Amino acid sequence: MNSLHLELLRNATDVLREKDVKTYFSLREGLRNPAHLDRSFFSRKFASYYGLNRAHLGSPLTTKFFELLFNFPNANYAEPYGDLLKQLYDIPRQKGDRVLCFSFVTKLIAIHDESKPLYDRHVRDFFGLMPPAIGSVDFRIVGFLANLAAIQKCYADWTKGADFHGLTAPLFQRIPDLSNCHSSRVCDFLVWTVGSKNLWGQKEKNIV
Repeated sequence: MNSLHLELLRNATDVLREKDVKTYFSLREGLRNPAHLDRSFFSRKFASYYGLNRAHLGSPLTTKFFELLFNFPNANYAEPYGDLLKQLYDIPRQKGDRVLCFSFVTKLIAIHDESKPLYDRHVRDFFGLMPPAIGSVDFRIVGFLANLAAIQKCYADWTKGADFHGLTAPLFQRIPDLSNCHSSRVCDFLVWTVGSKNLWGQKEKNIV
């Protein structure tokens, strides 16, 4: 972990609050009790929390997204990211164009498997990694998956170091539910906090 990342994550642990993660734990627990899950309520809550409403996906694409989300634990995908991305790409967005829903697919998978990293604008800015914007669908997906693998490796490397454990120990005392998360999810919450709380300040985004 470089010194800039360490400083940013240290600042993130100071400002991350229980209210920032409360909705996530509610969503996670809902999926763990599928027999009692109100899917309509869950979908609205998930869409609000993760910004699907702001993406103007339109009803057909949003409906397909949640169909895939609820069926994901029982689906058999050789490579889930590519399969899910292509299924959603086949459905036009509200304004008629087709998009690769990179961010939303990571959220679909990660709500079921916390070891998988999320990708959003805060992660993009923190690591300086963007999926290819041009090229074939398959080419862009391959580039995205390479970036996602790099993020996951970075999280794994962080959690092996004493610096990370020193950062998270007081955080876990303040927000005990975080100690029951996979380390990848804890890393994601910290990166999200850096971006959402604008902890960059005047620092140059010199990411390596």
